[in-house]
Amino acid sequence: MSESSINIRKNAAASRFEAWDGESLIGQLDFDKQEKFTLYPHTEVDPAYRGQGLANQLAEAAFADLRAQGGMAYPQCPFVAKWLSKHPEYADLDARGHSSD
Repeated sequence: MSESSINIRKNAAASRFEAWDGESLIGQLDFDKQEKFTLYPHTEVDPAYRGQGLANQLAEAAFADLRAQGGMAYPQCPFVAKWLSKHPEYADLDARGHSSD
């Protein structure tokens, strides 16, 4: 795998961000857009590609998109929750720390 062959993209129809290596789907970060926030229930990377930062790239794409769309996140996936705690630049998007009106 070469870094340049990896493509991260949003698949709105499938409600997920995807990592592709050529024609192969190698990772995904699922989302579920609700009225007041977006749930992030699951992240998965093909075992052959683990340890290469793909889950981080998926999370970065998801939160950059969330910021651009204007919304709040509710991470249910342990990886996404941990990632969010390590990226204070996105702390304002974490619905867990805000009261819902």
